[in-house]
Amino acid sequence: SQGLKPFMKMLMFATVMNAPRAFQLVALMLMLHGVGATAQQKDNSIVDFGDSVERSYEGSVGQPFVVHLKGCHTCGFTWKMLGKHNGLQVSGPTRVVVPRHKKGGTELAEFVFVASEAMHVDVEFTYGRAWEQEPQKSAVLHLSVPAVVKKVGQRSSELESITAASSSKDDKKQHVDFGEGLERSYTGMVGKPFAVRLNSCHACGFTWQVLGTTNGLQIQGPTRVIAPKHKKGGVELAEFMLVAREGMKADVKFAYRRPWQKETQKTAVLHLSVSATMLLV
Repeated sequence: SQGLKPFMKMLMFATVMNAPRAFQLVALMLMLHGVGATAQQKDNSIVDFGDSVERSYEGSVGQPFVVHLKGCHTCGFTWKMLGKHNGLQVSGPTRVVVPRHKKGGTELAEFVFVASEAMHVDVEFTYGRAWEQEPQKSAVLHLSVPAVVKKVGQRSSELESITAASSSKDDKKQHVDFGEGLERSYTGMVGKPFAVRLNSCHACGFTWQVLGTTNGLQIQGPTRVIAPKHKKGGVELAEFMLVAREGMKADVKFAYRRPWQKETQKTAVLHLSVSATMLLV
C-alpha cells in the first residue's frame, strides 16, 4: 500500500489537471486546505504566553519548539531574551503581525528554541524600547528538558543491560522502590545495574534530582514512568539507573523540587553498599 501512494497522488493530480478549469481551481484549493490543516494538527510545540508573563514547558533533546509573546505593532517595544544558556540554541525574535493590523495593533514576537542537552533553566525575556534602560515588563519560561539515554559505540550493550534491568519484573532485588518512604538501604554488586524509583507528581512541575556525585557510581535519569490513563496532577514514577564500578559505601541523596525554585520540598536518601567483588558474566 505504501508503494501505491505516490502513484495515486500522481493519478489524482492528472485527473484534476484534465478537468474543466473551474473544477481545477476548486479541487486545488481543497488540496491546499488539507495540507494546511494537517500542518496545524502536527504543530503541538508552541508555547503561547498570551496575556501571561510565566509559562512552563517540558521539551525533548533535539526537538524544536516555538515561544510566542504578545507585543504591540509600531509602538517601538520589542521582546528580547536575557542571557544565554549552554546547550540551548535560540533564533529570533521574528515579528508575526496579525492580518489587517492597525497602527499600534497586536503582533507576536516568535522565538524558536532547540535544546541539544538535558537542562532545567529559566529563560527570561524583557519587553521594552531599545533606547530605554528600564523594560516595561518581563516574562519567564520554566524550561525542563529530561535526559535521553543514547546507545553509542561500545557502551550500547551496557545500556541495553541497564534498560533490561529496569523493565524486569521478576528480579525484585534490582529495584529499589521508595514508595511513600524517604529512606532506603540497598546492597549491590560491582557492575550490576539496579533501578531506584521515587514517587512523583505528573505535570505539577516537581522533579527528582540527584544531589552531588559519587566516585565510581554511574547514574542515568530520571526517566518518567507515567501510569496508564494518567490525569493532570496524577502520580508518576521517577526512575534512576545506577551502576557501581567499584566497591563503596555511600549515601545517595535525591531532592524533590521545582527547577526554578531553590527550596526543596523533600529529600530522599539511599544507603548504598557495594561489595568489591566484580560481577562475572
